Amino acid sequence: MKVLSGSYSVHQLSCNSIVPAAVYQEEFFSITQTDEELSIVCDSRIDLDSEKREDEFACLQVLGTLNFDLVGILAGITSCLSSAGVSIFALSTYNTDYILLKASKLELATKALEAAGYQIQRSSLNA
Repeated sequence: MKVLSGSYSVHQLSCNSIVPAAVYQEEFFSITQTDEELSIVCDSRIDLDSEKREDEFACLQVLGTLNFDLVGILAGITSCLSSAGVSIFALSTYNTDYILLKASKLELATKALEAAGYQIQRSSLNA
């Protein structure tokens, strides 16, 4: 797993909102729209006019491409973090999974994951 640099926010907007262009300029972001809401995960430096906003998330990336027939990858990680008392916000892409957690819990989370046998790569900002 790899700790991504930066601080992230999770935004909730109305389902008919337009995604601001600044979001698309970032290296990492996620946009999910349903009939009830538009959720955007992006760098905390972006100021969105959101209905709700939760700040100060760190992000862990599961390294490598996860084939769709693999089972239990996310379950193992979330179980480990749950046992350590770390709440998560999970995102999945075609290739892999991302775990957002409060930055204040990052050290606790990485120690719990390492104790469970996961290898953690930290960026120089998070070392």
